[in-house]
Amino acid sequence: MMKIYSLLILLFLSLNVPAQQDSCISVSDISNFWNAYDKLTLTKDTTAQKDIIRRVYLDRASAGLKDMMFARKLDAGSWVKAINEHPRFWVSIRPHTLAAIADTSKINMLMVRFKKLYPEFKKPSVYFVIGNLRTGGVTSPGRVLMGAEIATADSTVNTEGLSQFLKDVFHDSPGIYGLLAHELGHTQQHISDGDQEGKMELLGFCIREGACDFIAELLTTRERKTPYIFYGKTHERELWNRFKTQMYGSQIGDWLYNGSTIKNGHADLGYFMGYAICKYYYTHADDKVGVIAEIFHLDYDDKNAVRHFFERSGYAAAQHED
Repeated sequence: MMKIYSLLILLFLSLNVPAQQDSCISVSDISNFWNAYDKLTLTKDTTAQKDIIRRVYLDRASAGLKDMMFARKLDAGSWVKAINEHPRFWVSIRPHTLAAIADTSKINMLMVRFKKLYPEFKKPSVYFVIGNLRTGGVTSPGRVLMGAEIATADSTVNTEGLSQFLKDVFHDSPGIYGLLAHELGHTQQHISDGDQEGKMELLGFCIREGACDFIAELLTTRERKTPYIFYGKTHERELWNRFKTQMYGSQIGDWLYNGSTIKNGHADLGYFMGYAICKYYYTHADDKVGVIAEIFHLDYDDKNAVRHFFERSGYAAAQHED
């Protein structure tokens, strides 16, 4: 988060929008969306449909939905387009979104676990919203925004007409709590503006994202089984040999956020590289609490700090020894 899985990935970038002071768990956007959906599907007039989305859904938006609209430049037309192009998907995803918000106790459980793992953990607000098939999870300062139409989807939903990438995302989804755990990690990281100003190297991007996959694994006590991690574990040496020649550069397109653009091969393998680096560091460290603190204190805009973190991990030396 910060954008997992590359859609989940346009998904996991931190956004520069206002923070809020008090934490909460908000689910009001889910019911508002479905109220709008029920009215929208009664007419074929797209102008009327846009008006319904605006009045019934967007005009009642939570702070989290407003953040998402601001960050992704979304408007009523984008929802109408997504609904009309994939009608069977929306019918099939509805019960998934409603089931996910029926019990928020697991969210609180994740946060309790996070506090034990990292005592400096600051509880963010969590907003469940319905997007337009572009965002499964994203953060803004102090907030996690979960795009429930992606985050709750799995292999049982109707994917007719969707891209092959989305079909793969849904088939191999880690579940809404796996995605939420990843995004919670991003809320604790040093806020970076390197995305916009080109300060970060590929290594920094990959560690920032992969660290949250690793943290999610600790929080959920389940091994990550995303496509890029599965592929990475079986091709780690090959990936490392390629990654080490590019990791100090600024080009990230071959490694991150490329699920919708990559034509051949496997998307988002940079997530695996960052995950593997952090997991190796943690697994072999005597001071595991210290490694977790390092992950969250690390300034990803500071190239030297990121490189020193990488060196301390011992990952490169381990690959050389194998």
